[in-house]
Amino acid sequence: MSANVLTAIDRKSRYALMIKNKSKQSVEVIEGLKKKALDYDIKSITFDNGSEFTQHHVLGVDTYFCDPGKPWQKGSVEHLNWMVRYRIPFETDPAEIDEDLLDAVAYDLNHMPRESLGFQTLCEVFRKGFQGEKNVCCIF
Repeated sequence: MSANVLTAIDRKSRYALMIKNKSKQSVEVIEGLKKKALDYDIKSITFDNGSEFTQHHVLGVDTYFCDPGKPWQKGSVEHLNWMVRYRIPFETDPAEIDEDLLDAVAYDLNHMPRESLGFQTLCEVFRKGFQGEKNVCCIF
C-alpha cells in the first residue's frame, strides 16, 4: 500500500489540514483524520468515493459523499490540492514527505490573506468560529 497525503478543508473559512498516511487502507486514513482533525469540533465531512473512506462511520460525525466522477462537488479541496502541488510537486513521492513539511505548507496556506474573506487569513476566519476559545493556529 502506498503512502499518501490527505487534504481537508473547512467549508466556511477554507482552513486547511494535511495528514500523511503510510497507506490508503481505510483504518489508517480514518485514524489519521481522527487524530488531527477531530480536535476542531467538526460537524460533518464530505468525502470522495475512494475506498480509503469506507470506515467513515467511526468518526462520529455526519458524513457525505460526492457523486462519482464529479470533482466539482468538492471544488474547495481541489483548489487546495492545486495550491499544495504548487509547493510540493506532484512527482514528489509521498513516502518522502514528512510532517514538518506538511505543517509548514499548511501554515503558509492558512496564514495567506484571501480577497474572498475580506483579506483576512484562513486562520483568522477559522479562529472566529471558535469565538476565541482556542488559538488553533498554534498547532502548525
